[in-house]
Amino acid sequence: MLYFEDLVKTLELKAPDKEIALIFCGDFNSSPSNGVLELMRKQHIPPDHKDWTSNVDEAVENLLLINPIRMESACGTPLYTNYTEGFKDCLDYIFYQANRFNVSQVVPLPSEEELSANVGLPSVVFPSDHVSLVADLTWVTNKGS
Repeated sequence: MLYFEDLVKTLELKAPDKEIALIFCGDFNSSPSNGVLELMRKQHIPPDHKDWTSNVDEAVENLLLINPIRMESACGTPLYTNYTEGFKDCLDYIFYQANRFNVSQVVPLPSEEELSANVGLPSVVFPSDHVSLVADLTWVTNKGS
């Protein structure tokens, strides 16, 4: 995230008359209870977070991760963005810079009934094992500018 902070600052210097903001989206392979969502929303993962010891052979000690840019999830944390026969959870996010954007609308996600109609994803109806996330974001406008 420090890279993104540096990138935003560099772009702001190169184009001071432009609004620069960060949108970071994709398959993060991280359920809402994992550290990625906490890093984005709360801007840190504390040294005692359960993720650091989730794999005993690769345990990490005394590490604090800090994210200097507060991000929010445009679609929240749906029950499922990945729905297969053996695994069902939210893994995908559209993170946006919370002080630069507002979410104006989100395309509704399919119901569990629709997702399970063909056992899971991918299927003839949904060609990916992930549900598409779609949101409209609008710029936050500063009063007086």
